[in-house]
Amino acid sequence: MMSHPFLLPHAWFVEMHKSNTTLWQNVIGGQPDAAPLYWQNVVRSPFLQKHPHLTASNLNYTIPVGLHGDAGAFSNNDSLFVFSWNSLVSQGTTRNTRYVITVLKKSLITEGTMEVVSKVMGWSFNVLLSGMHPSVDWEGRTLPERGEYLAQRWRGALCQVRGDWEFFGSYLELPKWNEVVRMCWLCQASGSSNDLRYTRCDEEAPWRATRRSHEQFVAETEARGGKVAPIFRYAAGLRVECVMIDVLHTADLGITCHIIGNIIWECIVGKKWAGTTYEANLSMCTKDLDNFYRTNKTTSKLQGKLTLERVRASGDWPKLKCKAAAARHLAPFALQLAEQHLDGRRVALCTLLVRFYGIMNEEGQFLSDRAKA
Repeated sequence: MMSHPFLLPHAWFVEMHKSNTTLWQNVIGGQPDAAPLYWQNVVRSPFLQKHPHLTASNLNYTIPVGLHGDAGAFSNNDSLFVFSWNSLVSQGTTRNTRYVITVLKKSLITEGTMEVVSKVMGWSFNVLLSGMHPSVDWEGRTLPERGEYLAQRWRGALCQVRGDWEFFGSYLELPKWNEVVRMCWLCQASGSSNDLRYTRCDEEAPWRATRRSHEQFVAETEARGGKVAPIFRYAAGLRVECVMIDVLHTADLGITCHIIGNIIWECIVGKKWAGTTYEANLSMCTKDLDNFYRTNKTTSKLQGKLTLERVRASGDWPKLKCKAAAARHLAPFALQLAEQHLDGRRVALCTLLVRFYGIMNEEGQFLSDRAKA
């Protein structure tokens, strides 16, 4: 057994409010009506409808908070699990509004590690939910009785979990996206060629009728001998419906990179420029890209040289290798290439991609009716 450090959410919540109320208001509380507005927009959600402790009388003083998990390379032979949390109504950049809870080397994780980590985090989030200083610690040991508010009447409710697919699979024990039959935790969508195929997106798609609740998910998981992630047991009110797909991992580093890679690749192999070889056309594409950056305000650019290997790895489908921010800023460039060199179908696809990022940039946390149309 070994000790491990945690920056507990409820303790940070208390100390920030105590030391700098103005900063706390920006990075936690948000605008004066931010918390009530958030709960008004999710009033029909299963989380709020079935929560054991949230009521109409205390929502105006309850900050919605989220848990984020991500894995990253640490060395050639190891990687890190990073747990962090944030207020869902905060103002400011991610760097200024997301706070580390703990960092784990994956090589040190044993069979019971995540159980303990979940218990500690769940206890802290439950303290935050109560809004009061705790009388016992995460193991039930008595603490000095204080009976005081954490931050006047303010408290927080864990209502969102986000992360990458490694986090979903390893920590949350959820199905993985590339599994053929069981690939979604909220429905029975399938990757096989049957009636439940996930690629059907119309309103009559059969998988829509198979959507399950948290209770059904738990029952089905336990019935087949599977495990439900311990965080759902330790964090009061947390449900599987609270798991949210991260735009960065699904769009920026997923769909967007595939679309841009394919557009560039089709222009290169179709010799849409005057070059006689792939390399010559890639060089001309690079010049177009440099000109695009010169004429457009782009805060995040492609780092390094644009190469054939970055557009399409040997024997694989085209997919541009780049950082998430660089990918989303290249959507208009892909549209430019499609309009100049490709057919209407590609133009329509890139137009929708640009519109998607326009909505993400212009809209708030909850989309307007115009954006939903």
